[in-house]
Amino acid sequence: MSFSLPTDFIQLITSQLGENTAVALQEALESEAPVSLRINTEKQKVPLIHVAENVPWCENAYYLLERPSFAKDPLWHAGAYYVQEASSMFLAFLWKQLFKNQEDKLRVLDFCASPGGKSTLLSSLLTEDDLLVSNEVIKTRIPPLFDNVCRWGKAHYVVTNHDAKDYVNLPSFFDVMVIDAPCSGEGMFRKDPNARKEWSLNHVNFCAIRQTKILEDILPSLRDGGIVFYSTCTFNLEEDEKQVQKLIDNGYELLQFEVDKSWGIDAGVGYKFFPHQAKGEGFYIACLRKPGEEKHFQTPKSKADFVPPKHKAFVNEWFTPPFEFDVIKEGEELYALPMKHLHDILYMQRRMKIYKKGVHLGKILKDSIIPSHELALSLHLSKDIQRVELEKEEAMNYLRREAISTEGFLQGWTIVTYEGLALGWAKSAGNRINNYYPKEIRLLK
Repeated sequence: MSFSLPTDFIQLITSQLGENTAVALQEALESEAPVSLRINTEKQKVPLIHVAENVPWCENAYYLLERPSFAKDPLWHAGAYYVQEASSMFLAFLWKQLFKNQEDKLRVLDFCASPGGKSTLLSSLLTEDDLLVSNEVIKTRIPPLFDNVCRWGKAHYVVTNHDAKDYVNLPSFFDVMVIDAPCSGEGMFRKDPNARKEWSLNHVNFCAIRQTKILEDILPSLRDGGIVFYSTCTFNLEEDEKQVQKLIDNGYELLQFEVDKSWGIDAGVGYKFFPHQAKGEGFYIACLRKPGEEKHFQTPKSKADFVPPKHKAFVNEWFTPPFEFDVIKEGEELYALPMKHLHDILYMQRRMKIYKKGVHLGKILKDSIIPSHELALSLHLSKDIQRVELEKEEAMNYLRREAISTEGFLQGWTIVTYEGLALGWAKSAGNRINNYYPKEIRLLK
């Protein structure tokens, strides 16, 4: 069902932009939205879907000629690419301008992270020396965030589920924050009919109040001299420029960079994407520096329960990272944490509820280990583990947790692959193959 643009919205943007520009925006909001994706270059070097052109402000990102069914592409399930709206990828351009000569390790918070677009983008921009904390306030939105960051395959992640006020437990901890604030969704009007249906001036005001509260609650966790990226998918001033102006009035420095005029981005108090000018959805982002002298948080050292010697053979055989890890045991679960992030993660864990950290290796079962799906998708999975390559039809059967052919399988745990990329685990049981693709994310017919 399609809904017309709200009358109050038309009046609001007309008063803000002028009649001619407002009409052009309305026409654009009734047109087809472009489709874009970003390649995970750690897994796939070139796009295997027909592309139209590059997204100019983000490396390894492309517009597509049409929208395929991504769920029917095993490469999407393997984490070869992420389907992301092009405007929101502008974060990559700002990041590279700001941190092109960065040498210090960074602790980065993606506060409103689900379903994972900006988190996977940040993961590709960061090095393994940097720690990325992906937080989602709404508990039901944690699973897609978890799944997407696992598909991306990196080890420098922590996933949390907290309100902004809970981060009072981590004062001055972060060097950078990305706050993609919950908003009235005006920029999604042509993709999401419900955004039109739910929009009202009261909702705009409610969102603005909530955004102010989020910023007040979360920014004490940003160190002095730290960087905050504030963004929304709206056009109105209340949720965009006026929120940023409040920070400027409190001493934050607005950071601005030269932008190619051909991209069609409005540069003022931040950067605004209107779909009648830029090839993307409605989006706003601003970059600011917190006042005060730059001082990085020094994490105290912590103790952990490290892996028992009898399980080290499993870790050494299946997990071969290019840098040093500590493997810790929590109950019957094993986790590999980068040594450079160990104390940060343990410090957080004493103060916050953590859903993901490092790489979950698997679960101890008597004298054996059941490997995790997260390990299967990890970039640090050993190349020596036996693998079986599937054709597309068989790969789709595997993703549905259906029976697959026994051809090529040997005894023991095996990685199932498509186009050379891991999809998950399987194990031979004589005349059949046990499919270990997780039930909760299996494809439904």
